[in-house]
Amino acid sequence: YAVIGVSSFGTTRFGHRLHVTANFQTFPNALLTLWQILFGDDWMTIMDDCLLAEPYCTKRFTDPLTGLKLSYGDCGSVWSPVFFITFKVLCEWTMLNLFIGMIINNFSYCSNRENEGALTGADLDWFCDMWTETFDEFGTSFIHLTKVYEVMVCIGEPLGFHGEERNM
Repeated sequence: YAVIGVSSFGTTRFGHRLHVTANFQTFPNALLTLWQILFGDDWMTIMDDCLLAEPYCTKRFTDPLTGLKLSYGDCGSVWSPVFFITFKVLCEWTMLNLFIGMIINNFSYCSNRENEGALTGADLDWFCDMWTETFDEFGTSFIHLTKVYEVMVCIGEPLGFHGEERNM
């Protein structure tokens, strides 16, 4: 996608968001711009900036030395929406699949009876008792962020840190 971005939008005139911090002028800049787009950093405005067409741009420049028409200008491409939407869909689909795969992997680890770190009903009961008696005595279902590490250390395996025995 970075190579396609450089070849399609490398000479596009800067706009509202397509500027010094996000552009396709060079391959490294294109990679950084795609990274910003992947995380949703105003990607629709960048897409609109890359859609720039006449009369707001020049299709072909004239070389000031020779007077010949150059083969490029500072217009964008009508294919800008296709480029940006396919990039967003493919990358977010991949990230979502990785995230779901992580959840399924951890679930299979916890529910596998042959594994010594298998999650049992007794583990869940012990966690609920420890949670309500030690960390959430008022029953709010919330703890302060600074206590999360303490919870993970106290509960040990299989719900807490791996390699830690229950510390309570």
